[in-house]
Amino acid sequence: MKNLLSSAMILMLFLSTTPAHSQADFERVDAVIQLYPRQAESVEQIAGFINRDFNSEAEKLRAIYGWIINNIAYDPNEYKALDYSFTTVTERNKKQEKFRQQLINRVIETRVAVCEGYAFLFERLCELTGVTSYLVRGDSKASLTDIGREFDVNHMWNIALIDGTAYLFDATWGAGRYTDRFEKDPTYRFFQSNPQQFIYTHFPLLAEDQLLAQPLDRTTFETMPIIVDDSLVQYDSLLPSTGILNSGASSGKWQFRLPIPQETALGISVDGASMRPLAANWNAADQCYEFELDIPLGAQFLIVHFNERPGVVYKID
Repeated sequence: MKNLLSSAMILMLFLSTTPAHSQADFERVDAVIQLYPRQAESVEQIAGFINRDFNSEAEKLRAIYGWIINNIAYDPNEYKALDYSFTTVTERNKKQEKFRQQLINRVIETRVAVCEGYAFLFERLCELTGVTSYLVRGDSKASLTDIGREFDVNHMWNIALIDGTAYLFDATWGAGRYTDRFEKDPTYRFFQSNPQQFIYTHFPLLAEDQLLAQPLDRTTFETMPIIVDDSLVQYDSLLPSTGILNSGASSGKWQFRLPIPQETALGISVDGASMRPLAANWNAADQCYEFELDIPLGAQFLIVHFNERPGVVYKID
């Protein structure tokens, strides 16, 4: 499993987006969990508080997610705690269950984890509070090196049910960011995430875990740009649809088409330089902005900004 978010540049992008849910929707839940101990005696203790204070599945999930992202830090050194060997399927199954409980206890005790620890703890708290959930394994896209590479099982997150409807949760990405050290910065952007945005950065092994009526195919996920802003929901209308721009293209230019709201102010930046405003034409018939750009030779990445925040990131070859 990979680091929380593996590129400092992309880390900053995710922090600039708007959370998927308003804090006001769960104001009481968010306030109550601040009274819970940061160093829990056990996972059962936290579950007991949640069962005491909340009744609905939505409130319980908010409390579970909120407590985890506020109290568990990401530490890649925890990968050493994930290794175990087996020689038969029976031995593997026994060790997996024992490992799961040991890992949950370790996360509670040390208050650090990698994605498995976050996901296992989330799942166990769901079990103890009567919420149906399950683990999801798959690929994640967070840095320039992820654009264009082959699918890899490198991350874990959760799906949980609220009144019979499935929702997506990633407490690992919600806890903060990691470059050479963990920086705590809790966000609810990955709480009940919109599947249409979540698929831009998370691709599960099983198509049904995308929670989309028309699942994205693996090849598209591998080659697509990194889409950061939640206002872009119609990926099939985006141009360029490939995440890798060839600076040696014969025309020397690329045509861009952005299906985002008309009131959006556009800007661009190259290789982390200051953003500059971008003029674009509004296509009323197709409800999108259209413009043309020169791709500079020697550049590594291009960011198209929406309202002064990163919206789409392209790698330049």
